[in-house]
Amino acid sequence: MDGAGKQSLYARLLHQQKSGFLLVLLLSALTNILTLTGSVYMLQVYDRVIPTGSVVTLFGLLIIAVTLYGFFALFDMLRQRILSRISLRINLNLGEECFRAWIRSGPRKRPNDDEPLLDLGILTKFLSGPLAISVFDLPFVPLFLLFLFFIHPWLGGVVFAALVLGALAASTATMTVRPMHAAAQRHQHNLHEFSDKSRHAAEALSAMQMQRHAGKRWKVMHDKFLAFSQKTSLPSELLSTVTKTLRALLQTVLLTVGAMLVIRDQITPGMIMAVLILSSRVLTPVDHFTTRWRDVRHAYISHRKLSRFHNLESTPANHGPAAISKGQITLRKVTVFHPHNVRGLYSPPLQGVSLDIPPGTQLGILGHSATGKTLLAKVISGAIKPDFGDICIDGVPLHAFPPEALERAIGYLPQNAALFSATVFDNVSRFDPKATAADVTAAAKLAGAHEAISSLPHGYQTHVGERAGVPLSCGQIQLIGLARCFIFRPQLIILDEPYTHLDTAGIRAVDEAMVHLKREKRTIIVMSHSRDSFKSMDKILTLENGRLKNLDRPDQVKSRKHPTRINALPQTLVQTPGKAVIPNLARSPHSPLKQ
Repeated sequence: MDGAGKQSLYARLLHQQKSGFLLVLLLSALTNILTLTGSVYMLQVYDRVIPTGSVVTLFGLLIIAVTLYGFFALFDMLRQRILSRISLRINLNLGEECFRAWIRSGPRKRPNDDEPLLDLGILTKFLSGPLAISVFDLPFVPLFLLFLFFIHPWLGGVVFAALVLGALAASTATMTVRPMHAAAQRHQHNLHEFSDKSRHAAEALSAMQMQRHAGKRWKVMHDKFLAFSQKTSLPSELLSTVTKTLRALLQTVLLTVGAMLVIRDQITPGMIMAVLILSSRVLTPVDHFTTRWRDVRHAYISHRKLSRFHNLESTPANHGPAAISKGQITLRKVTVFHPHNVRGLYSPPLQGVSLDIPPGTQLGILGHSATGKTLLAKVISGAIKPDFGDICIDGVPLHAFPPEALERAIGYLPQNAALFSATVFDNVSRFDPKATAADVTAAAKLAGAHEAISSLPHGYQTHVGERAGVPLSCGQIQLIGLARCFIFRPQLIILDEPYTHLDTAGIRAVDEAMVHLKREKRTIIVMSHSRDSFKSMDKILTLENGRLKNLDRPDQVKSRKHPTRINALPQTLVQTPGKAVIPNLARSPHSPLKQ
């Protein structure tokens, strides 16, 4: 960073916690020094108390040792508490931003995309856990090792050799398990995905008696996952066995070497017990670090990813106007690739789409399944960003507007409307605290959802959701989704298959809402595969294989089986290769709709 003012939110937050980390390091130094209490106490008992038989000295040493252990407990608790508070602060300050990023990544998640919400959870769990304490203890391992060398070089050499052997065993196990762990994770992901899909499709599985075959398929996937899990766990089990054996063998070797040194009068008997305690202090944090190296590595990777993500997010992008003025929509050579695209393997679902939509236009986009209608709706609404090209409103790129300028200006009904685990009021109001009961009721009446909502047990305060709440039919969910789309009377309304799951009354209510919004000069874009969905539309575009093909009036679409390009005056329709310009029909004296 060039300066503190250009630091990302994550970098500034870590900088603010610098004093906390330094305090934890200081407390770790004190606790590690206080762990020498047992060694010094043992040394004094064997070398002073036992030879002299002084009970007073023994109890004096005991009081000092208990006092020092009390401080040890206090300092250890404080550093754990400080790390826990640092973890909490990071979570509180970054949680909402990471959640918004999680939502933004939802429409088109790519394999290598960052997952800041997941990374935040991994990092904060690491900071608040015992493994972080072991990491802070690591810098003091050389101190204990140096103290062992000070007692006698042979003893220090034995412990150092045990450290080297343990590190070699851990690195060998890590390199061996890495490819197998990746394969096991892949099989686990496939197994969980198949299980989730089977659960959601339980009714279809039961109706078509597919449980037996699906169960066999699940067992095959489950057996593969278990096989890879067993292969993955073998190196870890061997490492654990080697570590335990080395620890037990080290104690024996240290006792043997210590006894030899005592026989030669190079150390005292009390030093043997001190060495055993010190060797434990040397090996314990290293054992924790090596056996759980994968968790440490994941935490470090999450830290790097969060840093990179917030560096990108800190770039000022929302520099557009505070509100939409006219509402002229322009698409310039919009191209969207497949989320898992290997270029050349998949053709882009949207290819060089260029389109001008004047304010107040009612536009229908017609196309068969998999022609790119839903993807185009997501691009126009701003749900996803195109890989190439731009979408602009009044000449300003859509992503340049601040969120406050768009939150009430755009209404979007996705192909599969979803409700959040909240009340109906919250769902319709978009969780906007400024939304009034009148706003919500008006939107519900416009969408034809008011009666359906009023019939619920608690009306607009009924709690709905997939796991908890009153179960709703697909038609009820669609109507509530339409009400959420219509609230605040947005300038731009995008509807993707709005008649899905609706009965005759629901379809009539949507048609009436279209007419009402058309009188209010709202820009409406409807995606559908059916010509009957465009009764009140001014123009209809045909989308084929991700490209705009034809521009017609509704009556022309109904009168021909395969709509073709219409012949219109230049003032009415200007259509260049790859670009369609929708005229402002309200102002055009040559409008075909007036003929």
